[in-house]
Amino acid sequence: MTRRGERGLALVVVLLGVAALSLIAFAMLASSVTATRIARNDWARLQVTTAANSAVQAAILSLFDPVLQDLPPLDGAARSSTAGDVDLSTAIQDETGRVDLNVSGRDLLRSYFAAAGDLEVAPADALAGNVIAWRTTHGAFQSVEDLGGVDGMTPDLIVRVVPGLTVYSHRESFDLRTAPPPVLRAIPGMSATGLRGRGIVRPGRAYSIHVAASRGATRVERLAVVLITGDPAKPYWLLDWR
Repeated sequence: MTRRGERGLALVVVLLGVAALSLIAFAMLASSVTATRIARNDWARLQVTTAANSAVQAAILSLFDPVLQDLPPLDGAARSSTAGDVDLSTAIQDETGRVDLNVSGRDLLRSYFAAAGDLEVAPADALAGNVIAWRTTHGAFQSVEDLGGVDGMTPDLIVRVVPGLTVYSHRESFDLRTAPPPVLRAIPGMSATGLRGRGIVRPGRAYSIHVAASRGATRVERLAVVLITGDPAKPYWLLDWR
């Protein structure tokens, strides 16, 4: 091989080496950028999650506010607030304002399914009968998600009826002062706003707390259900957390 050819081959080898090093450097840079982005996203999610958890705790504490007029609405109406640069939406629902799947009679269930599910009387009555048959066969509903096992209950129907249902009130009727709009519509002539009131926090009642926290594209939701015990040593029990 001539000297010129040797120099040319050496140049090719050098260029290939430079190209390979460039690719390695680019891959390392891309990996670093990706890792930084992931770390930034993880940090943002941690901040939003912390804000959501803190908002749940604040809502629970608000149930023990000794000043009646400072109590939050207990009818599931959302209230907006911020924690730093995190936007918060907090809703507290007295579960006695909802229709209890385990103890409500057929008439109430039929009226509720007709109103909230936008059903005719006949299919609403059949659905009410299926709910009663399910709880007779399987025992008490453990959560409203158990509705998925009831004959005739479709996913679309579940979305419409779940907001007004509960397994925590243990009452055959519901409290008009804290009933959410889907429940109020089950009463003929009652508007969606109906008879509104702040309600009163009482021992033996359960309250669900829903918090949505968001910052930019990062969003975290929390749902907690607490039972007020009336015991100063253990003022509430956490029935659900997700």
